[in-house]
Amino acid sequence: MAGFKVDGHFIPKSYDTNNDSKLTVAELNIFCRDNDLKYDEKNKKIVSAAGDYSEYDVAEYKLDSQKYSLESLKKRYPESKYRFEYKENEILQSISIRVFDKKTEKLVFSLYKDSSATCIDLCDDNGESAYFRNYDKNGNLLFYDKDNKRHYPIADNIYAAVSAKKGRCLPTTDVNKLVLNVKRITSENIAEITRNYEKTYGESLLDAINNEWGLDKKIKAQLIQHLNKCAAETYSNLSTNGKIDEGFNQGQIGDCWFLASIAAVQRSPKGQEILNNMITDNKDGTYTVKFKGADKEYTVNAIELLSKDNYASGDYDVRILEIAAEKHYNIMGIKNGGDPSSGIELLLGTGDWWKNFARNYSSKPKPEKIKELLQNKNIIMTASIDPLSKLWGLIVKDVPEDAKYKDDIATAHAYAVVDIDDKNIYLKNPWYTEKIISIPLDVFSEYWSCVQYTEIT
Repeated sequence: MAGFKVDGHFIPKSYDTNNDSKLTVAELNIFCRDNDLKYDEKNKKIVSAAGDYSEYDVAEYKLDSQKYSLESLKKRYPESKYRFEYKENEILQSISIRVFDKKTEKLVFSLYKDSSATCIDLCDDNGESAYFRNYDKNGNLLFYDKDNKRHYPIADNIYAAVSAKKGRCLPTTDVNKLVLNVKRITSENIAEITRNYEKTYGESLLDAINNEWGLDKKIKAQLIQHLNKCAAETYSNLSTNGKIDEGFNQGQIGDCWFLASIAAVQRSPKGQEILNNMITDNKDGTYTVKFKGADKEYTVNAIELLSKDNYASGDYDVRILEIAAEKHYNIMGIKNGGDPSSGIELLLGTGDWWKNFARNYSSKPKPEKIKELLQNKNIIMTASIDPLSKLWGLIVKDVPEDAKYKDDIATAHAYAVVDIDDKNIYLKNPWYTEKIISIPLDVFSEYWSCVQYTEIT
């Protein structure tokens, strides 16, 4: 890669107007200012990496639109040496500026801006990205690419501030740094920041704040309130209407048993009505869930919805039910498998949990009986492949490779039963409930060993 490094930071030769192997102090300061770095003239080295702006004024790390205007860029890149490409799209409300070295025709600098973000890319002498930055529509630095990695400075600074759990000793929360960076989260950037935080540090941003030892309860509440406000503004554009009226898809947690229960309840008009009356949107970024079977209410915050990115997608009201169920089951939770009987009883309150549990492992209705039961629209039914089937090696080994349903059969998995005829039984897989799966009765008899059902009265 052409260029040189200062304290580990790559400096492309395109910034050396004298075609020398080094930059002057003035030129180096310009480079550092343009790239969110700081040059220590006394020690002659770069002392702060891009994005670590916790010690500095917020305005210093805001995007300076004037600095990246076409006029300003032409001053930095004289047209005697550089060629400009400028494009404007009225439909997308976007502009694109690209700067090329006239001698080599290699890309030196690029800028793309639309209504949601501004992306600035500094290129090395091979025309490859050397330093990429993304600012949100408010001009806040959202993320940058460096060393082939994506860095979210706000998330990184928050993690550095909540240090008690890392040291596992005395609480050492840097409250000022934590508050400053949480306040930089907005409705426009909260989704990316929370997802990056959980992916990078293995816990949700909400849990990081909730579990921090050295944080005053009032400050903690204020931070969570701010996050919830941002998340609520984000979810106002999503399908949270208090009703389960769209298809949904299981996330990365093992709660097929609960989602199968929801899909099964939807089969009945009465069941759908119960689901639609289960969630109340409080219009303040919170939702109240009342489970008929438990006669208890649980509050779900918008930031919890956003933090649970590994929960169900599609209809986000299903995720609200998941989070409320997680709170209901407390220590046991919903993530590691369960009995659909529990989900049906929690949602409907039919009082049949023990009956279904016993029925589940003692007998399976024959197709004729299932057909008779399903003639009643108030029957709610689920079917599961035995949790022990994996131990027994029943992993669809005998199903033909070209069978349409092959990929729909999963070991230790629960399904909603929606219909049956003389040849097939029709199921909904929590993986994608908009699709109805047709399973031949002989295959169903071999692999599905557990059937749970109850009646809404």
